[in-house]
Amino acid sequence: MATELSFFIPVGAQHRAERIAFACKNELGIEITAFIGGQALNDVEARAQLESEIEAELSGLPLSKTMHGAFIDLALHSEDRRIAALSQSRIEADILTALKIGCEKIVFHLGFNPMVRVGRYRKEFLRAHAEFWHYALASYPGISLCLENQWEEDWGIFSELFDLVQDDRFGMCLDVAHAHAHSHFSPDAWMRGMSASVLHMHWNDNRGDRDSHQAIGVGTIDWPAVIAGCGAWKEMSVTLEMRELSTIEKSLCFLARQGVPIRQKRALSEDDLSALPAGEGLS
Repeated sequence: MATELSFFIPVGAQHRAERIAFACKNELGIEITAFIGGQALNDVEARAQLESEIEAELSGLPLSKTMHGAFIDLALHSEDRRIAALSQSRIEADILTALKIGCEKIVFHLGFNPMVRVGRYRKEFLRAHAEFWHYALASYPGISLCLENQWEEDWGIFSELFDLVQDDRFGMCLDVAHAHAHSHFSPDAWMRGMSASVLHMHWNDNRGDRDSHQAIGVGTIDWPAVIAGCGAWKEMSVTLEMRELSTIEKSLCFLARQGVPIRQKRALSEDDLSALPAGEGLS
């Protein structure tokens, strides 16, 4: 496999020191998930404090960083202008946070409901999203905006939107577990179908019944096919989206046995290691 894969782990509002230490010692990047819920979602002062804390904790560490933005109940396409405006403000707030912390990419869910079969819904959905993402890309240079699949049964809506908004900084976060559990197509079929538009990926496993965030190799996803599919790209960033560090460790071991090199683009020096925050930091 010629693809250079850069692996990331989630860092939420809790247990940050342990997670950052683990990422540094294992030469991984981090995906900040601290702002998708909790007090920082609605309390301006709490959000500012959390931003400052995370910025300070990461200062001087050569970690690649992405961020997962808010996604619960957001609806850019809502006919209720107040709901659409609130959704837009949530997204913009997260983009500003990501830029402040120094993230290269930020992930949002597309939020398309495949159960709504009315043609007008799809048309208005695409119109509203194309309009907003054109605006966001023009307003916030310096960061890539990635839309994640969740309930979508196939990749058609993504293809249509990316055709409407053609920008190198706008693409897909392909969640292979969501594709496996919720769609009509295998993860590797999604990879082939969206090859030109994937900017980031989320990996974890399940048995096809629900999004259970299991260790890679525990469920029924065809990982050799997924890994082989990465050959379509020169490089790709991948977040191991799991709740426990022990689950991430198992996944890293599985990937290593599959011949996948586990390395970040820049290794840490002894000075970097001495500056790590205190934490258990499994290695």
